[in-house]
Amino acid sequence: MSSVKLRLLCGQVLKDLLGDGLDYEKILKLTADARFESGDVKATVAVLSFILSSAAKHSVDGESLSSELQQLGLPKEHAASLCRCYEEKQSPLQERLRACSLRADKFQVLLAELKQAQALMNNLG
Repeated sequence: MSSVKLRLLCGQVLKDLLGDGLDYEKILKLTADARFESGDVKATVAVLSFILSSAAKHSVDGESLSSELQQLGLPKEHAASLCRCYEEKQSPLQERLRACSLRADKFQVLLAELKQAQALMNNLG
C-alpha cells in the first residue's frame, strides 16, 4: 500500500474517531490494490484507530509518533504520511476523546442515580 493511500485511509479512520462514521466503501476501494481480505481490512482499520486514538490520549507529538512507528518497522514515508494526518486532527481528536470519556464526576452522578433507583425499588417491593 502506498503512503498516499495510507494517508487517505488514516483520514477515514480519523473521521470515524471524530464521530462522522466510517465509509467502508471508500476503505475497500483504498485497500483493493493491496488485495486485502475482509479480515485484513478490519484489522488495518482497528490498528490505525488504536494508534491514532492512543497517540491523542497520551498527547504524543507527530515527530515522536513517527519515530516510534519507524522503530516498529513502518517505512519512513508511511510513518510521515500517517503523522501528517494525525497532526492535522490532533486537537479535535483530543477534544472528542475527552468529551466521550467517563470521568469520575460522571461516574459519581451515575452511581448516585443507581442508588436512588435501588432505594425506590426497595420501597416498592
